[in-house]
Amino acid sequence: MQPVNRKNTVLTAAALAVLFIAGCALRLVPWPNFITQGGVYFLEADNYEHLRKVLVLLKKFPFIPPHDFYMGFPVGTGNIWAPLTDFSFTAIIKAVALIPSVDGNIIFILAALPPFVGMLAIIPLFLWARECFDTKAGLVAALLLALLPSHIFATVVGRPDNELFEPLWAAITFYFFTLSAREAENERGRKLIYYSAAAGVSAALSILYWRGALIWWPVPGAYYFFMIIAHGWAGDSKWVNCYIAAATAFSTIAAFIALVLILDPFSLSSGMQFNVVSWFHVVAALLAVMVFSAVAFGFYLKRTKASASGRSIAGAGIFLAVSIGIFVLIAPGFFRGILEGLAVIGGGNKWTSTIAQYKPLLRDAAGRFSFKEPLVFSSAFLLIAPLTLLFMSIRFRQLAPKARFFLFAGWMLFVITLINGRYENVFALIIAISGAVFLCRIYGYLALKKGRAAAAIVTAAVLLAGFLPSMPFYRGLPRTEPFYIIGELEETLVWVSNNTPPTSNFLEPSIKPEYGIMAQWEFGGWIEAVAKRPSVATVMGTETHGMKESAEFFLASDEREFLEVLDKNGARYFILSKMLGDLPDYARLLGKDPEGYVNKKTGNGGEVKLETGQKFFDLINVNLYLNDGQSAAAPIPFKSVPGVRLVYESASPSEFRGLPQEVKKFKIFERVKGAILKGSARPGEGVAMAGMVQTNRGRRFFVTAETTADNEGVFYLNFFYPNIGPDEGKVGIVRGYVIQVGNKKYDLRISEQDILEGNIVTLEGK
Repeated sequence: MQPVNRKNTVLTAAALAVLFIAGCALRLVPWPNFITQGGVYFLEADNYEHLRKVLVLLKKFPFIPPHDFYMGFPVGTGNIWAPLTDFSFTAIIKAVALIPSVDGNIIFILAALPPFVGMLAIIPLFLWARECFDTKAGLVAALLLALLPSHIFATVVGRPDNELFEPLWAAITFYFFTLSAREAENERGRKLIYYSAAAGVSAALSILYWRGALIWWPVPGAYYFFMIIAHGWAGDSKWVNCYIAAATAFSTIAAFIALVLILDPFSLSSGMQFNVVSWFHVVAALLAVMVFSAVAFGFYLKRTKASASGRSIAGAGIFLAVSIGIFVLIAPGFFRGILEGLAVIGGGNKWTSTIAQYKPLLRDAAGRFSFKEPLVFSSAFLLIAPLTLLFMSIRFRQLAPKARFFLFAGWMLFVITLINGRYENVFALIIAISGAVFLCRIYGYLALKKGRAAAAIVTAAVLLAGFLPSMPFYRGLPRTEPFYIIGELEETLVWVSNNTPPTSNFLEPSIKPEYGIMAQWEFGGWIEAVAKRPSVATVMGTETHGMKESAEFFLASDEREFLEVLDKNGARYFILSKMLGDLPDYARLLGKDPEGYVNKKTGNGGEVKLETGQKFFDLINVNLYLNDGQSAAAPIPFKSVPGVRLVYESASPSEFRGLPQEVKKFKIFERVKGAILKGSARPGEGVAMAGMVQTNRGRRFFVTAETTADNEGVFYLNFFYPNIGPDEGKVGIVRGYVIQVGNKKYDLRISEQDILEGNIVTLEGK
């Protein structure tokens, strides 16, 4: 580290302040699309889940409810999210809301927060880069991070999500581990313990902000493991310092998380779950300590007992085997969690593999090798990063310990990101520092050869050229807008909020409400925050109740099975829209053959097109969406679906074409008992019913049913739509039901109460 100079310190602080302000301004560019006269919006459905959690937290801050029935209704969900994300949002909102001009607008504050919180990452990034290299590299790294599209997208206005905390806490954690690595190479002192403990606390806090932060732990783990062996094998006593640093850091992680679990201030679910802050993380940290201890024990034997290398290795192996054996006995679930976690990272998880983010970095939507999207989101410095790491690897022996730690972090995050592009926003730290080192080397070389002015011009040109592949992102940044929600989906959800029976305990989620809503899992956050209703399937996928159940719902081809899924999950309403791509994924989730629902075709331009398959039209939800659940013989044969009725449809038509009837983009159906008409006729005589339904949009369609009288001359018919006036704006029968018994015709009116209560009605005059 360079000597402290007051003037330089002030100038550096000023430069960082300018970068912070400029970075925030860049991330606020799409402001008009999120903070509008019509309301405040968020980018994704996940962000709406965070909104509801913040609203719940604000009511009883700092208490966090232990269970949420609105998420994964009717079972509900414990606190499986990283609690400090929403806790921090809430704490900041409470502080900012004290400013009179803000006027306590919670949603406004939450939407505006991401750029300011996300840009804080440049501070620990600068400190990390300065520690590993120099001040210039630190400032250039901060500049690159401020400009990187992958970091901008994670911290843009209207995106309050754990992703904005991920680079921040990764940089903090790696900075403290770098200081620990530096001290491990010096004479043993208190700083080694302090920095190692600070790194451990930071690593523990990081998983309280993002559960996936566990993937960072192998970076210092691998570094210390290698350095203990390297120093020990060379007979250098510094292996002791490296062991102390490693054991201190990971013991601190274990102790910190164990304390959190014991005190339980965040109402966390205990157990051994890899995807929840739990005892799994304590065991992981302790096992790391055992690995370090086993290696250290081997070198201890070699040094103090003058044992042969083979005996020392055998002693270390026995120590490690006994340690692992103990954990196998007391925590067998830990090792299953390791496999589940690897499946998430590697794409083997059935749910996360359906999410666009969770794919190899260099694969496009069609699964083909492609540099296009990664270069747009990470610029040309994505290619410079591995080249810089390779150059450093060649000079590994000449590197300072702190630079060696950066090298380990760089390669490991590079490999993880190649396997799963989800981690690109954290790898942005490595891209920024590697790019800074590259640019500083260019400047330094040219400054000696051509002078500072020429060096500055060329370096600036290289900097700009590096971001040329990202120009499509920058051009599109002003047009970045909330995903899918603005328009008819929002109108649909607001209709649910205003026109369906309110559910209780919206801000008291530990108490079970009356019913839930079934929809695609992507709709979960919107249903909970905008419609203010419990959602069966949620954005947490298979981690909560509802994902498997929604798959069963959408893939049901038998009406009895379809209705059983609704009833079993307490779903009174369900939302339908055009969905094709999810169906094969739902089938895989249930262990069914994914073929036959939709067929993928790749166009000449590389775009993927979906075409319906035969199994698609056998699905009950497709019948309801395309034909309102009524029977039809052509052009597509459909059977009638009893027990549900259309209650709402959006204004514009769906993209489905080639049908005689118009299909709206969104439809809401209600599960109802239905009124029962009981009448008499001659035994075996035919009975028919017909009625004209008018929707809330004025669209009309017929409902019909037929039956025959039994041997005693009794017949029954079910009715699911009430009679309404033509101008009521509701969905119902506008011209009355016509009942034909033999050659006689009767008019019939059915009330809403009869349908909801399942009342038996009789024909007038019959």
